[in-house]
Formats: sequence, C-alpha cells, structure tokens
Amino acid sequence: MIRRDRSRVAVVSALTASKGKGVREYERAKKHYESEEARAKEAGDTSVIKSFTFSAYSDASVKEALHALFEGKCAYCETLYAASQPMDVEHFRPKSEIRLHDGTVLVPGYWWLAAEWTNLLPSCIDCNRERNQVERHGDGSTAERKSGKECLFPLLDETKRVNFATRDKLEQEQPTLLDPCERNLAVENHLRFRPDGLIIAALDEHNRPSERGLRSIEVYGLNRTELVRARQLVLRFIQHRLLVVNALARVLDYTNHSADLSLLIEEIIDRELQVLREMRADDQPFAQMVRQVTDEAMKSFEESDGSP
Repeated sequence: MIRRDRSRVAVVSALTASKGKGVREYERAKKHYESEEARAKEAGDTSVIKSFTFSAYSDASVKEALHALFEGKCAYCETLYAASQPMDVEHFRPKSEIRLHDGTVLVPGYWWLAAEWTNLLPSCIDCNRERNQVERHGDGSTAERKSGKECLFPLLDETKRVNFATRDKLEQEQPTLLDPCERNLAVENHLRFRPDGLIIAALDEHNRPSERGLRSIEVYGLNRTELVRARQLVLRFIQHRLLVVNALARVLDYTNHSADLSLLIEEIIDRELQVLREMRADDQPFAQMVRQVTDEAMKSFEESDGSP
C-alpha cells in the first residue's frame, strides 16, 4: 500500500452533478432509509431494515478515474489487477451494512457515502471479497482462513461511530483499517516487509505492533500465499540488482584499473540504480516494499562507506 493523493484526479461529474447519477441515487436512497428506519423504530428491531440497491458508484467514468488515480493497481495490496481481472469498486466505509471483528452487524451502513468519491477505492477481488484464502505465516507454515474486506469496518473507538444524523462528525471516527487516501498517512508507520516477502505490523516508539497494521494485514489478506510469492519474485530481482551495485562499487574502491574501465563500471552502476528508481515509482507493483528495501540498502551502503 502506498498513499495516494485524490487531488491528482478530477472528481467524477457522474457523482457530483446536480442531475447526475450519484445525486439522483442519493435522493432515492435517503427516502428509502427514512422509510426503513421508521419501520424499524416501530418494530424495535433494526435488523428489519432492507438495503437499497446502489449502482452510481459503478459507472464507467468512476472506474476510469479510480484506474487513473491508482494506475491499475489494487489500493490495498498493490498488485496490477488490470492485467488479469476486473476492478472491484470498493467502499471504504460500507454502504449497506457494517460488520465488526466480533461478528456484530450494524445496519444501515454509510449509505449516504455510496456515491461519494472520497469513499471509493479500486480493489482486486481477493482484497475486497471475503472468501477462504491460504495464508503464509512467519514460520513458513500455511493455513486456510477467510479474508477480504467485504463490509468489515471496525473503529478504534466504537463510541465515535457516526450515522446519517451525525455525519458532520465523520472526521472524528478512527478507522482500524488503513485507507491509502487518508490525509497524512505514513504507511511505513503501520506496515513493514520482511526479507521473505511477508508483511508484518510496524512497531511504534514503545515497541508495540501497530493495531491498524495488524488489522489491515488480517482483513485485506495481505499475506495470501500467492501474493507473498509475487512479492518474493520482486524482492529477488531487487536483491540481485543491489548485489551487482555493491560488488561493482567495491571493485571501484579496491582495484587498480584504467579510466575507461572505471567509466564503464560507473555506467553499469548508474543503469542498475536507474532500474531500482523506476521500480519505486507509484505505478509499479509493490512500490512500498521496493522503497523500504532500497532505502535500507542505500543506508547500509552509506554507513559502510561504500555508497554508489
């Protein structure tokens, strides 16, 4: 996961125009839930509330904008979904119902945000849809369990959860899950990558694992076996490039050779570093992992006086 700035892409008019799909759907949904909540109040049971069928969020123009903003990558795991599967338009705050970690279901969901641009994210199928996945553990073992966000949306403090009547206090909520478009999000404070491709929660100043990191790894299923394997392939490529750079830098430092050979070695080092710089770009898969690994490698080079 890397942070994304929504201001890079214009808000989709289909969601905001006065006569657009989003606004018209919002008005219909508002009437629907006013009626349903009145019925639930009379029955003394919110479980009788029927959901509304939303569709504005799946407009082609919305998908195009999300694709542009995230450059064809899943907002959560950073795989290039565009090469192998359709995008799931994910609601960060669930629209119809909300499920907590203990299985509690709250209805209705954040229905008024169903067509809100800031609530929409592009997701691969596996990060979004809850289903059984084989996940890899730190000891190398694997186990099957359910993962996928679906309608999960726990808060660090449930007393701050808002509803339609208190929606102006939305900023006071503290989501447990990480949102890549969250203002001032520092992903590295919550997620770290191990040399074997596993994601773990980053430690805070008190040496405690980030709660948001732990929950995000669990819910999005960020250690799915095949996902870890894909990260391992990228890691091996990076590690090979770094080995080449390190070896050539040592040759320059400790070997007597001609000026022409020195120039050739420096050119090769520059090319290798350029490859690594390109892999750090926003549009590249697993960019956050690449940045962490290359930053650590560069720091190590500098500390050993072997900086390329």
